[in-house]
Amino acid sequence: MHMIKKEQVDLQDQFVQNQKQFIYQLFGLTG
Repeated sequence: MHMIKKEQVDLQDQFVQNQKQFIYQLFGLTG
């Protein structure tokens, strides 16, 4: 059960990071 929850959190984290990267590129900001 804990493993499944951890995977979900990891996926969420990756999604958020991808979103941030997309927004940065959208506004032409280089991280």
